[in-house]
Amino acid sequence: MAELVGPAGHVTTLDIDPAVAERATRFLTETGYDRVRVVTADAEHLPAGVVPDGGFDAIVVTVDTWDLPWIDALAEGGRLVAPLRLHGYHWAIGFTKDEGTLHSDEPLIVCGFVAMQGDGAWQTNVAPSPAPESTCPGKTAPRCPSTNSPQPSPASRP
Repeated sequence: MAELVGPAGHVTTLDIDPAVAERATRFLTETGYDRVRVVTADAEHLPAGVVPDGGFDAIVVTVDTWDLPWIDALAEGGRLVAPLRLHGYHWAIGFTKDEGTLHSDEPLIVCGFVAMQGDGAWQTNVAPSPAPESTCPGKTAPRCPSTNSPQPSPASRP
């Protein structure tokens, strides 16, 4: 990214894992990219001072996501590219911000990325099911739920 924006541009990278951020800082400095700003934070809630005045010209999300909480951090006319989770698949989608709304007329590409951590992590919607009275055979319920037949008594079991 630093090569794309050139010497006058600015690049900020963010990671929730302090070890990853420290390693990125070290390797970027060692390879001559000391102008890249590395921030340790949960991207779901960008810390004050991270977003430049007017917003970012581009945001590239490199973890799978099911939401786009970065719309307000994107400049008008800016681009946001994200692997968005839709209907069980991850789709690489490029958006352009126009009048405060994201628009995309690009083809969707199936992709895969590492899972997001923190507040933005995917939470499976699973409703708990009630526990059965017993599991057959041999528990304490008087009848086996799967067959509605009496459960064998402990003395009659082999």
